[in-house]
Amino acid sequence: QTSIHEQLQRESVPFEEDTYFAEIEAEMLQQLYTEIERLPRKCKNIFKLIYLEGLKTDEIAQRLEISNKTVLNQKLRAIQLLRSALFKKNLLYLLLLIRICS
Repeated sequence: QTSIHEQLQRESVPFEEDTYFAEIEAEMLQQLYTEIERLPRKCKNIFKLIYLEGLKTDEIAQRLEISNKTVLNQKLRAIQLLRSALFKKNLLYLLLLIRICS
């Protein structure tokens, strides 16, 4: 028979791991948001409309009075810039790993 102390220790490990990964994920997301804010104005606005507000390409084009192709080009540019910035900080793979593990 195990003691209450041993039982609590075993049960607290996943909680501690969950807390640890949650803290890492929060830090990584903060870095991601920082990099989003560093994007050129047009890229940043379009990126946020797509990924944070959930708008579709044609909705953004109408709202901003630009072509669908411009929206797609700016989206691609934003993704490339973010990927490059996160890669340089060795955060890209860590973000992917956190998403896979959670």
